Amino acid sequence: GDEHPYIIDRVALDRLYYNKIKDDPNITYFFGERYKSFEYCIDKGKKYVLIETSKRNIKTKMLIGCDGPLSSVGKQLNVKNNVLYASQIRTKANFNEDEAAMYFDPQWKQLFGWIVPEGNHVFRIGIAATKDVNKCFKCYLERLGIDINNKIDRQGGIIPYGTMNKIAFDNILLLGDSAGQVKATTGGGIVMLLTAAKYASNCINLCFESENFSKRFIKKYYEKPCSQTIGRELKLHYFIRLILEKFKDKDFEIFFKIIKENEIEHLITLYGDMDFPKALIIKLLRKRTVLRFIIKFLIKNPVIIFKISKLFF
Repeated sequence: GDEHPYIIDRVALDRLYYNKIKDDPNITYFFGERYKSFEYCIDKGKKYVLIETSKRNIKTKMLIGCDGPLSSVGKQLNVKNNVLYASQIRTKANFNEDEAAMYFDPQWKQLFGWIVPEGNHVFRIGIAATKDVNKCFKCYLERLGIDINNKIDRQGGIIPYGTMNKIAFDNILLLGDSAGQVKATTGGGIVMLLTAAKYASNCINLCFESENFSKRFIKKYYEKPCSQTIGRELKLHYFIRLILEKFKDKDFEIFFKIIKENEIEHLITLYGDMDFPKALIIKLLRKRTVLRFIIKFLIKNPVIIFKISKLFF
């Protein structure tokens, strides 16, 4: 499509937003302080959230849980994400600097291995898996002929996996990784997060304007708009991932052969979108060869049909 992918330095992006608002008189940062828990309290007939940190208690009308895939706020609300464990190095190598590559393997079937060029022969090489990530990563690097001792640096992380969770509660909303607003196909979530953040911002303003912090109100102005937009797309990403998880080497070979022989590549070029794949999926399923392949595959893997029915119905 009209996409122009960029490689983002996530730490620099976080610093950019921090520097843009750090001097705002309405915003206060508390450094060296850890969130511990919350409880509801009633004061003069109104419901508040009493937050306990490692240094103080804070009474507030609203709490926004943006505390990552293992969210402590979400845990208290009985919201739990399934997660992947990711490992990545930056290193000098001789791969093609004009393309990003993905490597699929049953050992890390919930996502893929990746090689992403930064420029000047520096590449980001990593994988994500549900278990044994270090073992899988070592195996992956050996296949690529990469010596981990030559790395520039190494990063690790946790990625939520699945679809968007419940995100609206009395006086509380969840946002970003804590809400499961991450694509199951790629593990990326910046576009989904920024989209959800617009709805969250509008909802928070409305809450304070109307002095209404109920779950029903937050659900109407935050969870519902998210569900009707990025929520649907996240379900599609998970649907794609459910199929890819069951793909064997032979299935990949047949599928890519269908794409080559039926000149489907131009459809992917025209309609491909890493964040919103609905248009491309519809176009692909109109191709009889693709539809026939998917139907046969689903018949051989009925458990996917069961999971999809739970997902959309």
